[in-house]
Amino acid sequence: MKYTDEYRGKVLEEYKNGTEVQKIINKFDICEDTLYRWLDKAEIQRRFNSYSEKFKDKVVEEYKKLQNAVPISEKYDIPPNYIYKWLDEEGVSRKKRSYSEDFKDKVRQEYLEVKNVKTVAKNNGLTRKTVRRWLEEKDIPRDQGKIGYPDEFKEKVIDHYLQIYSTKKTAEKFEISQSTVRNWLKDRGITCYGNAYPDEFKEKVVKGYEKGIGIIELTSKYDLGSSTIYDWLDDKGVERQSRS
Repeated sequence: MKYTDEYRGKVLEEYKNGTEVQKIINKFDICEDTLYRWLDKAEIQRRFNSYSEKFKDKVVEEYKKLQNAVPISEKYDIPPNYIYKWLDEEGVSRKKRSYSEDFKDKVRQEYLEVKNVKTVAKNNGLTRKTVRRWLEEKDIPRDQGKIGYPDEFKEKVIDHYLQIYSTKKTAEKFEISQSTVRNWLKDRGITCYGNAYPDEFKEKVVKGYEKGIGIIELTSKYDLGSSTIYDWLDDKGVERQSRS
């Protein structure tokens, strides 16, 4: 189905009026991911209770296995305090993690090598606040200069961006900041599309689908969500094929 701006507007208006997410999904026959994407694109802040019970249960189950909210928070782009509240609602005890001095020293040493708090935190399943606190305990300054990246690495980053046109996903892949990606693009006179995609890129993805490339392969190749591709197919009036 091709969604018109008027249709999207009705969906968003329902959400702003406080209608429950599940009711919106059922009423307008859209998936949860599509609704959230439209909210983000319209810069409408998600309500705390906008997450479905099914999603909350999924997060809680993952926490039971990992006993760590940080990687789950990053995986689904949700605040850790949301996870803690859902755990409390389900009566799941939060495990307070204790770290040995050897582990802390390892984290500090890793920081001295890469000089990037975000990267170190992500690699070790920690919050950036925790990493900064451990650095301060040993009086390790966090202003030791920028990382000097070789041109070969920069070119690799830029080439990846030109394949998927997403500064966010490119930054995540190479564990650098989005501002760094944007600066390198600017240095080379390359237009930065932020979280949008140029029409020629959409056309390339749609043509790939028309040639027989499956949705799963396209999502993997271009680092896209399946719902995004389906929207582009609908926008182009391309019929969704039943693939075995």
